[in-house]
Amino acid sequence: MPSTTEISGLSRVVGNAIRILALIDPPPDVMTILQAMPKAEPAEEPVNSPITTIGYTLGVLADTLNANPETVRNTGHADRGQLRSQVLATLHHVATVSLAACPVDQAFSGPALIRDLADATNAASYVPQGDLHEPIGLLALGQSPGGLDQAVARWAEAAIEILHSPTRVTSYAFQRTAATIATICSTAAATFAEPTGERPFEVAASAPLTKASQAWQRAADWPPEIRLGGRTTELRHRSQDLDQALATHRLGHPGAPSRQAAMRAALRAAEKVAACHKSALIQVINRRNLWISVEALGPTYLTHHPGASRSDWVPHPATRAGEALLDACTQAGRALETALDQLHHPPGTSTAATPGQGPRWETVSAPNRSPRPRSPTALTPPSRGIAR
Repeated sequence: MPSTTEISGLSRVVGNAIRILALIDPPPDVMTILQAMPKAEPAEEPVNSPITTIGYTLGVLADTLNANPETVRNTGHADRGQLRSQVLATLHHVATVSLAACPVDQAFSGPALIRDLADATNAASYVPQGDLHEPIGLLALGQSPGGLDQAVARWAEAAIEILHSPTRVTSYAFQRTAATIATICSTAAATFAEPTGERPFEVAASAPLTKASQAWQRAADWPPEIRLGGRTTELRHRSQDLDQALATHRLGHPGAPSRQAAMRAALRAAEKVAACHKSALIQVINRRNLWISVEALGPTYLTHHPGASRSDWVPHPATRAGEALLDACTQAGRALETALDQLHHPPGTSTAATPGQGPRWETVSAPNRSPRPRSPTALTPPSRGIAR
């Protein structure tokens, strides 16, 4: 590339690397070399210039880190070291390629500094690349992903829309929706198990929520010989966003009332999606839209359909597999209902009769103004807990 473009692009790379390394314990020898390099005025480099691309990429990273100094300070030693190694490896790559591509302009103090930079960063180039974990791995420029309530609302909207569509619903939509409901239930179970001191009955709902999570996991486990093709990209993205919101604890501090409230709202949304999930599955089964592998149908089907191949897929000719899917979905829905009943109507507030006992009766005192003699008490049928 032209010498002026090389100088300007290399100057941009060096400047942004200094901004990054200054935040994450930079190696003194590398910083000395970087600070000794002359600064060049930014030029209008070609858009397809590789060194310009690297420089702008480091600039975005530097802007992101400098906009979140507290997150950088709270990052663990391993992630700081991983980020530092990747930046140093990038500098090593730029230096070695620059030396091999063309002679560096003399205005840049000759190739000596670049050769020193390549030597000083050589060890970092052998460090395997790895993902950064939270909190620094979640940083991004632009609009914040929002809280759990927003992630749940977007997921529920996308799931219900796709499940209601006879042309867009897929086996992935059923499986992913069931799996997400299972994740919400398991997260809620862990959240309600935290002592809050305000709603002790929520702890009792933790076990039923765990069972509901397990039931929805089974509902998500479709047999490999059954499928319903198509693409549901939007639901995939919304589900991934919700998984991230749940995994990154955007629920408030453990034990905080906001954390409990967020999960109660998430469960209400999951209940609506679960009902839609079941109704959509019934429609798919009734319309015979499921496809099954010919190999799974056995030799009898091949005998009656000599032109079929074991590798073919055909519209589901029987209801056994559909009934199994519907049964798992129904059991999961009941488990979720049981858990929500436990959460919204804790023991001590329900008037339902205990199994094995007769119906409960309510004792109501007779009014004193009665004109006719009555027994001291009267028995009335079970009520909703309000005596009139």
